[in-house]
Amino acid sequence: MAAARSIPIARTMSSPADPGAPSLITTIPPELRNNIYDLLFKYNSHVLLHDVKEYRARIVYLATEVYTDDEDDEFQQKVELRKELEETGVEHLAEDEDFHHDLNISLLLSCRLIYHEATSILYGSNTFLFSRVLNQEDSHWYDQFMYAPKWLSNIGSQIRLLRRVSIDFDAVCPVICAHSDAHRNINWLPLLRIIWANLDAEWKISFAHTGRLVDNEHSVVYDEHERTPTFVLNNILDALGRRDVLNIKRYAKFERLMPVVVIRNRSGSVDGYASHPSTGQPADLDTSYRFANYDCVFPDNQMFLFFHADDGGHIVRARLEEKHLLQLPDDVLRSIYRYTCFSKTGVTFDLTSHVARGLEMALLGVSRRHRYEAEYDTSWSNPWMNNKFTVSMTTETAKTDFGEFVLLHEWLKIENFKRMVFARRPNPDHLPRIVLEFNLDTRKTFLDIRINIKSLLHPIHELDNRSTILISLKHVIDNATHRQDTRITLGKLRRDIFILLSEMIAFGWTLDDSLPELWFNGEGTLLCANCPATVTTPASNLKYHHAGLDTTNIISRGYREIENITAEFPEVRNMRASNGNAMTGTFPACSVMGTWIALRDVGWEDWWYQKRICE
Repeated sequence: MAAARSIPIARTMSSPADPGAPSLITTIPPELRNNIYDLLFKYNSHVLLHDVKEYRARIVYLATEVYTDDEDDEFQQKVELRKELEETGVEHLAEDEDFHHDLNISLLLSCRLIYHEATSILYGSNTFLFSRVLNQEDSHWYDQFMYAPKWLSNIGSQIRLLRRVSIDFDAVCPVICAHSDAHRNINWLPLLRIIWANLDAEWKISFAHTGRLVDNEHSVVYDEHERTPTFVLNNILDALGRRDVLNIKRYAKFERLMPVVVIRNRSGSVDGYASHPSTGQPADLDTSYRFANYDCVFPDNQMFLFFHADDGGHIVRARLEEKHLLQLPDDVLRSIYRYTCFSKTGVTFDLTSHVARGLEMALLGVSRRHRYEAEYDTSWSNPWMNNKFTVSMTTETAKTDFGEFVLLHEWLKIENFKRMVFARRPNPDHLPRIVLEFNLDTRKTFLDIRINIKSLLHPIHELDNRSTILISLKHVIDNATHRQDTRITLGKLRRDIFILLSEMIAFGWTLDDSLPELWFNGEGTLLCANCPATVTTPASNLKYHHAGLDTTNIISRGYREIENITAEFPEVRNMRASNGNAMTGTFPACSVMGTWIALRDVGWEDWWYQKRICE
C-alpha cells in the first residue's frame, strides 16, 4: 500500500473574506457582550493565586531530597529522578487544583476589542486572593507575602482595574509548627512600592482570614469582636502605605536608597524598621522610634528607623531624644571609659589614712553596665586594668605586724576594690604592689626592721608571684627627711616561707597547728618562724638558714622537700589549694600544712609533673 502524501499548507497571511464587513463581536450589543464576559471571566469565589514556579521547584526538591552520601544507591536514584522531573514536568505530582479556575484567559488574545472590554470584568469583578497549597509548610521561598507584589507588578497598567485584593493570613504555619511564620521578619517594601505607585487607584489590598489552614489541629479561632492579626496588619499597612506616617515613601524611588522595610513579630509584639540614607540632619530622625535608646548608623551610610505597633496596629513613634554620651556604640564607650579610668600617677589605696589617690570614684556611677564591668570583669578588658595599683600601710614602730594587717583584711571586703587590684594582668608592668612604710623618729637601718607577715600571707594569695612588696624606711635627721626603699617579689617571699615550713614539718611540728609568726627584716630576708609561749606550751623558734641561696637552688630544694614530705605524708599528694585554701583533707587553710599546700601549688605548679620525671 502506497504511503499517504502530505499536502503542504501555503505560507500566507489570513484575511477576512470581506474586509469591509463589520466584526462579528461588534454586531452583538454591549449589554449582551458584558453578560458574556461575566459568564466567561467572573468567578463565583475567590480567585486563588500562588507562586507556581516556586511551588513546582519545591515539589522537585521534596521528591528528590536525600540525606545520604554521593556514592549511595538512593542518592543516584534521586539524581536520575530529578533529571526526569526536570524534563517531563511535575504536573502529575502537583496538588494545586484549587488554583485552576477555567477563566478562559486565552480568549483575551483573540482581538484587541475583547481584550480591552473583558479585562475590566476579569480584574474588576473578581476578588484575588494570594495563598498557597496547604500541604507545603516551609514558606521560605514559596510564600504568598512575597508573591503578591511580584504578581501585581507583572500585570502592569491593569493593576488600576483591580478592586479587591487579599493576602491569605491563615495559610501559614501556626506558632507550634516547626516551620512557623509567626516570628518571621517579612520585608514589606515590595508591597509598599506597589501601594505608593498607585495611591489614586480605587483598589485596596488587605490581609484576610480565609479559613484555609495549613494545620487544622493547632488552628486559632478568633472572636468576631477580637482584634485579630489581620486587623493589626491592615492598620500597619494603611499607616505605612497610604498614609506614610514614617515619611519614608520619598526614599522608595531608588532601591539603593531604601533596601528594606521589615515587619517582625516578637513574642506577640509587632515592631519593625526601615532602612534609609543617613543625611546627618536631625530633621530626618524626628519620627524614628527609639530602639534600645539609640539609632544605628552603619558604615554603608544607612540609618535604621525603628518603630513598633500597638495592639491595634497603629504605628507608635517617639521623637528623637537629646543625644548623650551613652548613645555611642559600645566599642567607642569602652575606649572612652578605659581612657578616663587611666591615671598617669597610678592609683594608691592608703589604708592607714583611708584615702584613695588617683581613683575617680565618680566613674563607677556613669552607668550600671560600666560599674559592673569595673567590678566583675577580671579579664584584660577591665577598664582599670592598665593602672598601676598600690596598697600602702604605715607604721611608726620598727618591729610590727601592722596590727595583724587588719586594715588590709577590712579593705578586701570591698569587692570592687579587690577586683580592681587583684584582676589578672597580662602586662607585668601593671602588676600591683604592697607598700609597707616605716615613719620613724629615730635613725634605723633595714637590718633593724622586723616585720611579722603571718597575717599578710593569705590575704594576698591571689596576687601574681611577680608582684612586689616595697619596704620604705623614712626618718627625720636635722629637720631633713631621709628615705630608703627596698623591694622583694612575692615569689621569693613565698618560696622562702615554703622551705622554712618544710623544715618545720620535717622537725615534727604539728601539721594542723596555726601558722607561726614569720619574721622578715627590712631587706626582705626571712629570719625565723616563732611560736610564742602559751599556758601549755613553751616558746619555740626555728631560724631560716637558706636566705643566701639563689632562685635556682631554692626551686631545686623545693622539689626535694615536696618529694620528701609527700613520701612521709602520702595523703597530701592529692590535696590541692584554691584561693589559698587547702580544698581536701582536714588541714585548715591557715595551718602549717594548709599553708604548705597552698605555697606548693603557687610556687611549684609543676611539682606533680616533676615527680613523675624523677620516677
